[in-house]
Amino acid sequence: MIQNLQELYFSRLRDLYSLENQLSAALPGLSRQVSDQSLSRLIRARLERGVRQLARIERLCARHLISPKGEDCVAMGGLIDEAGRHAAGSVPGEVRDALILVSLLQFGQFEEAAYRVAEKFAASLDFGDDAGVLAESLAEKCCCQRAAADFAEVDFSDDSG
Repeated sequence: MIQNLQELYFSRLRDLYSLENQLSAALPGLSRQVSDQSLSRLIRARLERGVRQLARIERLCARHLISPKGEDCVAMGGLIDEAGRHAAGSVPGEVRDALILVSLLQFGQFEEAAYRVAEKFAASLDFGDDAGVLAESLAEKCCCQRAAADFAEVDFSDDSG
């Protein structure tokens, strides 16, 4: 049971750790399913950023003498499951690529919100160093989201009518 704001903040850190781990496990499979090499590179770049994010979260948890491990982030797990179902149930090529791109954008929106909340909690608890680290992660998330959104400008029009 969470009894104070500090414990709530620590639970947010564990949630971030979980969602980053879940994405790190899911992204390679999604990358293998896309036909567009640029999209595959975008996914791999997101995976590399995730490794850095995990290391930052581990450092924050170590600073507070807590384990980063906790319950799985159910929300991210649901998004990942949905992405997998959509990809498996779609035609390879542009359709599957578009579905996976939509999933990447959804992952990013959720991540941005989660990092933003954690950053605000850190600041309100006077954990200024933590807030700075989380702000750095958030900036990377926003950059990754912009890259995915820019990629979404690609014409996925289906000429089959």
